[in-house]
Amino acid sequence: VTVSTQCRPVNKQTVQRPLRDHGLSCRRPFREPILTPDIRRRRFQWAQQRLRWT
Repeated sequence: VTVSTQCRPVNKQTVQRPLRDHGLSCRRPFREPILTPDIRRRRFQWAQQRLRWT
């Protein structure tokens, strides 16, 4: 590995490609919202009220 003391602009894909080849990604994993029983019940009620809205 060669380390340079000079800062040079590097293309984003130049960095992403080897990371992807080794199974790494630059994206954060998607996190689903926490659904408590109360939130689930209120969502269901909201959907039921709008079931035949049109």
